[in-house]
Amino acid sequence: SVITTSSVAAGCDKLRSRCYNYRMRRGRFIFWYYFILVAVLFALISLGDFSATPAGARWLLIICLAALLLNPFLLLWYREVSRVRGQMISNVSSGNAQTETLKIVNHKLEVQTRELQSKEVALNLAHNRLKELEQAKSEFVSVTTHQLRTPLAAIKWTFHMLLVGTLGSVNDDQKNFLTRGCESTERVIGIVNDLLNLDYIATEQWTYKFIPTNLKELLDSVMFELQKRTREKGVTLTLTPVPSLPLIPLDPIRISMMLENLLENAVKYTPTGGTVTVTLSDARLNSSPASVEVMIKDTGIGIPAAEQPKIFQRFYRSSNALRASPDGSGLGLFIAKDIVSHHQGQIWFESVEGQGTTFHVAIPLVPNQV
Repeated sequence: SVITTSSVAAGCDKLRSRCYNYRMRRGRFIFWYYFILVAVLFALISLGDFSATPAGARWLLIICLAALLLNPFLLLWYREVSRVRGQMISNVSSGNAQTETLKIVNHKLEVQTRELQSKEVALNLAHNRLKELEQAKSEFVSVTTHQLRTPLAAIKWTFHMLLVGTLGSVNDDQKNFLTRGCESTERVIGIVNDLLNLDYIATEQWTYKFIPTNLKELLDSVMFELQKRTREKGVTLTLTPVPSLPLIPLDPIRISMMLENLLENAVKYTPTGGTVTVTLSDARLNSSPASVEVMIKDTGIGIPAAEQPKIFQRFYRSSNALRASPDGSGLGLFIAKDIVSHHQGQIWFESVEGQGTTFHVAIPLVPNQV
């Protein structure tokens, strides 16, 4: 509306300027017109014979009236004024029409704005409701997992006491059943721990304490915990370190959890007689950012190509992994990626179904502590 009014005002100013210039020119022309007319009349009057007679005086009067009435400059001025007035009226009408159009558009915009505001209010209410539900879910998971951990630990300890003979001797068949029960309890405890860790991630309750750490010693510790499982399954687990690496500022508890998840998956999905090779590489020390790379390569079932983009999603497990091992939460890789992300590192993999998988983890030497 402001733009239209300004345009009309500018057009009117332009027309007024043209009228003024035309009046100035017309005034000069009229002056010279009447100057010449008066000169002619004086010339005729000076002719005594012409003006002294009644016929001569009559003709002189007729010439004066004709000169006044048939002034071409007055006619042109009238036509110009009429044309300018018509343009001004047309511009004003056009401006009024545009103003009305803008009023209609503004009204529509106001209606749409009110609709968007109402939708925004509805979305805010829905968002708050989702936050309440998320909070309720988080509290439920937290309470449930904490309540489950104590009896599961008691069951695990009972199985262990039975297996080692603390509560009396057992035969081989009994040991076999007790071992399966103990393994099932371990799996349930692992699922409970994963759910609890997922809740910590969702509610951002995890805190990271970055400490200069020897990554090789950390890997040795994690691999030592897996030795019993690898021996029982008949999988060879080896570490290929570089000669020397600098201390890396990281959270040893979280990085241990991440490495444990990757190594457990590698061992779980590698058949008997297969190998899992862990390699520490310094190839990225001179890159930007400088980082140390951990590679975990297995000769297991691999990941189907069509399912690889989803592998880091929570609760997702590939179809061949479900067939090979029905139990599992599908949270290990999701948690591992979250831990690496909090270290400003990178995690990726290469895999061919039926030929194994290689996971790469690059941990920067100077991460932003969060």
